[in-house]
Amino acid sequence: MTYIRSCVRRVFVSGCFDLLHTGHLEFLEFARAQGDYLIVSIASDETIRALKREPIIGEHDRYLMVRALRCVDECFISRGKNDNDDCLQYVKNFLPDIWVVNYTDQNLAKKVNLAEQFNIGLVYNNRPEGNWSTTHLIEKIKCSV
Repeated sequence: MTYIRSCVRRVFVSGCFDLLHTGHLEFLEFARAQGDYLIVSIASDETIRALKREPIIGEHDRYLMVRALRCVDECFISRGKNDNDDCLQYVKNFLPDIWVVNYTDQNLAKKVNLAEQFNIGLVYNNRPEGNWSTTHLIEKIKCSV
């Protein structure tokens, strides 16, 4: 489905959302506060394997958890082989008004270029205080076993 620009401010985010935690929730709530309609791209299991590691939670279960959040209006599992290709395809289709990214995003430079190319407002989010990351949670679990 291709969207056209309207008076509704559409916000786009993408991420893995593996082992959903409060850092994810704060990120998604921050993103939703930037506009009227939040669209979330969830990395496929294949993408997580290519970018990071074996996913802990399968893509369908991650989709169900993200979809159940009040702040999320629409979500989908991205099907490309990497985050950059996925973002280009979905940005072209959705034409969001705002794209929220983390300063620590490993693909930040490419996302900045895409946002400029499609005239999308880029909003930067700082990661929350503390050790809220999936990697940190995995290490914490390993140490407690």
